[in-house]
Amino acid sequence: MPKRLIAWTGERMVPWADEPSIIHEHLHRYLFSAALVEGKAVLDLGSGEGYGSHLLSRTASRVVGIELDTLAVSHARLNYPAPNLEFVEGSVLKLDDFEDGSFDVAVCFEVIEHITDHEQLVAGVARVLRPGGVFVVSTPDREVYNATLGHVNPYHLKELDRQEFSSLLLGHFGHVAMYGQRATVGSLLSSLDGTGSQTPHSHLVVQRTGEGAWEQVSEPQPKYLVAAASQHPLPPMPSSSLLTDSGLESPPEAPMHVRHPIVGVAVLGARSVLHLVRKRLALAMRERNRRKERKG
Repeated sequence: MPKRLIAWTGERMVPWADEPSIIHEHLHRYLFSAALVEGKAVLDLGSGEGYGSHLLSRTASRVVGIELDTLAVSHARLNYPAPNLEFVEGSVLKLDDFEDGSFDVAVCFEVIEHITDHEQLVAGVARVLRPGGVFVVSTPDREVYNATLGHVNPYHLKELDRQEFSSLLLGHFGHVAMYGQRATVGSLLSSLDGTGSQTPHSHLVVQRTGEGAWEQVSEPQPKYLVAAASQHPLPPMPSSSLLTDSGLESPPEAPMHVRHPIVGVAVLGARSVLHLVRKRLALAMRERNRRKERKG
């Protein structure tokens, strides 16, 4: 069991969170970035609990996680010791301790909405990245996120919509690839022999409506925006990335593979993290069901 110095509050993701969708959303962003960091120097801005920096450190040559919260930094250092992984206390707006061109990749997930000076953050990242370096960053889409949530998140100081997010990045990087992310629960049906690959409706989405009926719909609106940006042309990027948590109740010793369009089937060096997350998620779901039964 981890030595927990911080708690699950509902805002900052921790591997023992009791909301499966939050774990999937956050873990997916790091796994999506993992194909870009092999043998690279990586800066994780807003590293939080530390699980993501640790995941990337399995293949990166060096990872530095920068986090404002003192207790979170202490927790990360205690739980994720590794020779190529460092956690430092500091603001993502103050990167003066890092020289120009210090990193090959920078990641920043669900952080920029918690600050108001987005320009300073992105300019600082652009400075510390080497020529051809890649910045992977995510933030909620203001319109979709707030409509889904039903109210404004009190922890968010300045949210962006897709156009504002794109303009922010293009102001500092010449090349930007934009993705939409939304956690789903359901079933995947895919062709094994190429059937339908040439049809105009090769990607079919069926969604349950508010009345309980099922109907074919266009691509669901993404709740979050994820972008990869660089001064140089980006490396080959997938058109989509799917994280599946099949076999949730399987023994934690069972190997879990992640399929990525770039690297094929690979463990990505994160097996222990994924097993731990899945085990804690299963335990949290069982506990939540027990609480519901007691209330009933």
